[in-house]
Amino acid sequence: MPSLEKPTKPAVSLKERQREERARLILEAAQTILLERGYHETSIDDIASQVGIAKGTVYLHFPSKEDLMIALVEGQLQNFVQVIEEVAASTCSARERLEAILRRTYDPSEARRMQIFLEVFGSADMRSRFAEKHERTQPIIDHARTLLRAIIEQGKAQGEFDQHISTKVMIVMYLNLLSPRNYHHLTTDQTVAFEELLPQIIQIFFHGISRKQA
Repeated sequence: MPSLEKPTKPAVSLKERQREERARLILEAAQTILLERGYHETSIDDIASQVGIAKGTVYLHFPSKEDLMIALVEGQLQNFVQVIEEVAASTCSARERLEAILRRTYDPSEARRMQIFLEVFGSADMRSRFAEKHERTQPIIDHARTLLRAIIEQGKAQGEFDQHISTKVMIVMYLNLLSPRNYHHLTTDQTVAFEELLPQIIQIFFHGISRKQA
């Protein structure tokens, strides 16, 4: 009988591991400098200097500064979608899972991730370049939408959410709460204390803005 064992993946060569590690270090340096100086003041020269490599070595991994920034955003998107995956796989109710994603998003530890998005997309050139490269990031965003759709549909099936409200509308409204730009506007608004922000967001999304009945 033929063997049922799965074929083993070829081992990654030392050279390839070194290449992957170098790319990781470049991305880490780019992130650090981006957050310290902003997009326009971030240079390939400074990134190379921080990693301790030649400028040309950076270009072997990333053909341009714009490509490097897109890779940085792509990695941050993948990390965030991984958070959604972990929450979606839990056995909590649909509402509890949606709340958990909001709590993770508005946790102070997420501020750096949101700042990366804001710095990169604050540049008109980068927004244009990102639109040209959407085939790299769109599948990640589509996967997030698919995960949210599954949670919401389950919530509808179990009677947690109104079945008459469009799932697409719910997803769009929910994603607006995860938007880096909206996150920035909300978290920098001095009229609302940070600790009061999330309860208000949850209240509005799940119950609306109508006054509670006595």
